[in-house]
Amino acid sequence: MAKTNAANSLSPAHHAIIGGLVGSIEMAIMKPSVYWKSEMQQGRFSLARAVNPMYCYRGLPIAVASIAPVTCVQFLANSLLLRGMGAACGCDAASTTDSQRLVAGVFSGFASAAAQSPMQLVEINQQNFGSGMAATVRRIVSCHGLSGLYTAYPMTAIREGIFVTSYMAAAPLLRREIHQRYPTLSESAAMAASAILAGGVGAAMSHPADTLKTKLQGGLFPNGLHGLPATDNTITQKLREMATMQGSMVSSLYAGFAPRFFRIICCTFIYGTLKELFERLAMENLQKQDRNDRINVSVALPASEYLPASCSDERRRFERDLSRTAEKVCAPGTLRIVLHRSALQEQSSQAQEEVILAQYRCEPL
Repeated sequence: MAKTNAANSLSPAHHAIIGGLVGSIEMAIMKPSVYWKSEMQQGRFSLARAVNPMYCYRGLPIAVASIAPVTCVQFLANSLLLRGMGAACGCDAASTTDSQRLVAGVFSGFASAAAQSPMQLVEINQQNFGSGMAATVRRIVSCHGLSGLYTAYPMTAIREGIFVTSYMAAAPLLRREIHQRYPTLSESAAMAASAILAGGVGAAMSHPADTLKTKLQGGLFPNGLHGLPATDNTITQKLREMATMQGSMVSSLYAGFAPRFFRIICCTFIYGTLKELFERLAMENLQKQDRNDRINVSVALPASEYLPASCSDERRRFERDLSRTAEKVCAPGTLRIVLHRSALQEQSSQAQEEVILAQYRCEPL
């Protein structure tokens, strides 16, 4: 719970920056598995190419450039949605329900697909034909118009909705349940187990949409990038094409599942680990700035003079609004306000300086 509260104390902008960093690092690590999956789905897999960095890392700059804004949008949208849901319920983002977190994950995926679909279209055609990014974009637009950049967007949105929900919502919820059932389990083991469960189920549910997306995007130019473009490149046509292939429809829809299954599980673990790391670093930086910039005001009263139900809570509320809360905090008596100069305390070993600011007379409750 402490980690959740810390994460939700960061602004949406912080989450957006963290998302961009997390996605870029994960793509740089896992790019070969993306290539293997794409080649298997298009029936072009070759072991010689699969282990050749010239092939499996082809298109890495566009892959990193495409995933950074995508994960940026995912983290930003998720943060905004949870804040909005919390505000609608009269609570903060940390108090949203499990079902609300799952819904936020789905819609965050839909939002990110708008940025990801054109990028992956260019990436797949670069991999297929070895062309430059600018040349590929020009060819797509010249043959199919600007709308051609959004070929297979619905399939991308379905895939991303499931994927984002699995790593952004399902994995943390499963991790919490695992900790509750097995409290002696280490943090890393619980994270790995939740990544396997959430990532594995997410990969299985989203793979048919991913296969259709890849076939549609990779089928724009069946005669080469500079050959005649496709005239019938629809979901119906791709399903008919798979029906005529050797093997069942299910096996065709799950072509390339093994490398993607591996990648999604690793991705869920990497995203979770890096997300917590960058959130912790951001919180530490904010707290450091807070210590340097803020003068903390607190109440110098014996604990017995607070309302007995919630001493610490009343103290925190008093610090936020002195004039309003003073009437609710103390029993009849004198209230002394002190100023803590924490910066001076950090720089020297002398006793903490206290300055009396005011005297308050509390009226009977």
